[in-house]
Order: sequence, then C-alpha cells, then structure tokens
Amino acid sequence: MFFFILNILFIYIKCVIKIPFKRYFPQKLTSENLMEELQSNYLSVNFKIGVPSQQIPFIIKMKENPIFITKKDHPEDIIKFDEKLSKTLNITKNYFLINSDINGGYQSYDIFDLGNNIKINDFSFILADKLNEKAKKISGEIGLIFYTNADHRIFESNFLEQLKIRKLINSFAYGFEYINEDEGYFIVGNYLHEYDKNYTEDDFSYIKLGIPQEQTDWEIELKNVYVNGTNIDDFSEGIQFQIEYGLILGTKVYYELIKSSYFDLHKECKNQTFKRFFYYVCDNNINLLDFPVLQFNFFDTKFNMSFNYNDLFYEFEGKKYFLIVFKNDFLNLKWTFGKPFFKKYFGFFDKEKKIFGFYQNKIKPSKNNNNKILIRLLIIVIIIAIILAYFMIKFLILIKNKRKIRANELQDNYDYIPETVTNPLIKDN
Repeated sequence: MFFFILNILFIYIKCVIKIPFKRYFPQKLTSENLMEELQSNYLSVNFKIGVPSQQIPFIIKMKENPIFITKKDHPEDIIKFDEKLSKTLNITKNYFLINSDINGGYQSYDIFDLGNNIKINDFSFILADKLNEKAKKISGEIGLIFYTNADHRIFESNFLEQLKIRKLINSFAYGFEYINEDEGYFIVGNYLHEYDKNYTEDDFSYIKLGIPQEQTDWEIELKNVYVNGTNIDDFSEGIQFQIEYGLILGTKVYYELIKSSYFDLHKECKNQTFKRFFYYVCDNNINLLDFPVLQFNFFDTKFNMSFNYNDLFYEFEGKKYFLIVFKNDFLNLKWTFGKPFFKKYFGFFDKEKKIFGFYQNKIKPSKNNNNKILIRLLIIVIIIAIILAYFMIKFLILIKNKRKIRANELQDNYDYIPETVTNPLIKDN
C-alpha cells in the first residue's frame, strides 16, 4: 500500500520535466554572418549518456529527426560520443538511411541521464555516422515531430514517446520558456500542471494544430493578418513553428506593405541579403516608435497575437537588425515563427489533444516552484508518517491484546489453586 501511494506521487511529481536550455551558435556571431546564424537559433540541452557517463549537448528541433548522437570518428571538432567507452551501450544491426540532418546511423540503446534525478535505461537513439553539410557541427539532436508513416523502430526513437511510455510525462505536450535572451526551460509534459497556481485553462487561447489537407505537426491556421489595425488579406496558408529558427519568415504581401509604409521612408535602413533571404539593417539611432504593429488573428480565440518594434528588432554592434526575413522568390505563403514568438509568448503544443495553447502576455509565473516541491515533499512525509503511525498503533494494540490474553491465562491458572492449603499429616480437631 505504501509503495503504491509513493509510486503515484512520484508519477504526479514527474508529470512535468523542466530541462534547462542555452542558445547555441555553431559559429561566432559577426556582422557578416549574424542573420544566417540567427536562422539557426539552436537551443542546446545537456544529457549524460552511458557508463561511465559522457555529457553530450543536444540541440532541439521541431522537425522530423529522431534522437541521434554523433559518433567519435566524425571529422568535425565538436563534442562526440565515444561508443567504445560506454559499458552499457547496445548497438544493433539496424541501419537507417534518413533524409534529414542525419543521413545514416545505427539504432542503439544506452542509459540517458536527463537530470532532475531521471535516469532511463535502454533509451533509444540513432548513433549517426553520416551527417549532411548543415548538421556537420551538431553533437546530438532531438526531433519533436512524430513519424506517422515511417518505420516503427524509428518512431520508437521519438523523445516524447519514450518519456510517455515510461510514465515520466502524462501527455505528448511541451513548450519553451525563455528567462532571458539566451536561456530558458524546455518543459515536457502537461504544461498546466507546472503552472496551475498561476494560470488556468481560461487564461489561454487554444488553436487546433495542423492545417487542413496537410495534417502537419506544428502548424496552425490563420484567420486574418493586420498591420496597424488594417487587414492585409495576404492569403496566408497559416503559420509553422520552428524553435530552432531565430527569426520570423514573412510573406510577400507583408513585405510589400512594410517596405512602402516604413522602410522606403527611412533611408537609415538598407536592404541586405544572405543566400535566398533578404532583410533590413538600420542605423542604431533610427526612430522605431512609428514602426507598424503586426497582429495575427485566429479562429475561435479570445486574444490576438501581436508584435511591435520591441519584438522585431535585434541590436548588434551599433546596428538594428529587422528580425523578419523574406525569400527572394516570394513563393512562400506561410509565416514561420521562431524565437521572436517563443521569447514573447508563453505557450505549449499538445499532440494528443491536437491543440496549441498560448497566453496573451509573456508573464513570468510567480516564483513558487520551490515551494511546490517542498509542499509535495511535505505531503509525502505526512503520508509516510500516517502510514508509520497506523502500523505503530496496530503493533501497540497487538502487544496490548497479547498482554491481556496472557493475563487471562494466568488468572485461569490461579483458579486451580485452593484458597486454603491443608496438610494431610495434621488431623483436624
């Protein structure tokens, strides 16, 4: 009974896992490579793998990759996993060719230490021996999209699936909370359980995940897009979310409007390009107070999502960089939301309920997480004390009953002893 209750409490406490992340750039930021590096706004989390443990930095992506770790013989100068060192590693003969950041690797299993006293034996991942050019400086990666038509063995490597199977989380839900420009928490599990003292479901707006005819994981439909309150009706096909994207990818109609209404009027801003994208760079002394507010309206929501100049410009080396980029070919019909959204809004993605929920303001929850842990530990201690007290009382009652039975037995023995003892050698008068 005791261990059953303790197990339930343990699962309740672990239904949300908070994993610290730091922003990671493969290259040092310079004015020449800034926008290209911001396009790869990787979030890095550290896990310890194997016995003896090796600390590997994983980047998080909202895309199709399974969990993979780069092998030691990979030529790049990065932190790599030494498969010969781990005594608990199991490399199978199953080899996969995957058309993504990882081009090929072996299905493998080892101990994963996620921190927070969470160790998982036989955690599934791909030991990668082939990476494409874009991923050549990545030590490890966690993909959050689900495989719907892929090999089931690859699906087993899904990060959320493995946590759910082991009952460490209670839902295929996750979110990201920035606490400053470069750090925050990757929060896995039922998001509201972590913040139920600060938020209720009524505080959130909920949007259905997936776009009709496509059924993609982390995309939502749009109703209207406004600039300074005017509907620009850009025939957008929706919004896709990419946590690894440090920018927002805008559409052709928005570009044309923002160019004519603002950038053409401010010669302090120059058009710049990198690869197939272009953006604007402005002098640091530019007045942004009249910059048009960008607003998004969704079906069946209470709040609109909006961005102003504080959200859309990044200051670096005396310049202000506009954090919305555009494709040169103008063929993109979807918005792509990266860091400017995740930094401002408090939201989560729930695969099972097929909803995306976001709070209208990025309000920092009150600092009562430590108190929550102490309260839960106190509850456990109280329950343990009650259980011990229960067994102690039962034990004392048992001892008391035994003493009572023994006393009755002794009384019965006394009943056989005559009250007056007569010596047969002495005759009565």
